[in-house]
Amino acid sequence: MPDMERETRAARNQAMFRAVNEKMRELNEVFTSVGDAYAIACECADTGCVETLNIREADYLAVRSSPRQFVVLHGHVVPGVEQGRS
Repeated sequence: MPDMERETRAARNQAMFRAVNEKMRELNEVFTSVGDAYAIACECADTGCVETLNIREADYLAVRSSPRQFVVLHGHVVPGVEQGRS
């Protein structure tokens, strides 16, 4: 059962940061005329992570096209909860 609880906490964390990043996206759109990158929060499953990263707008939107994909920093993939992509 602890694994199920961990997965539930991880999913909640990811959903929360996804919502935060959608709000940040609204702010970032103002600044894309200056640069082509968004500053967003890492959406990893680690509930203690508060790191940010820069991502190009097109890459951010590509990840958002699937509700099961999240933007995470390299090395922040939690085995058993997430799958990394190169």
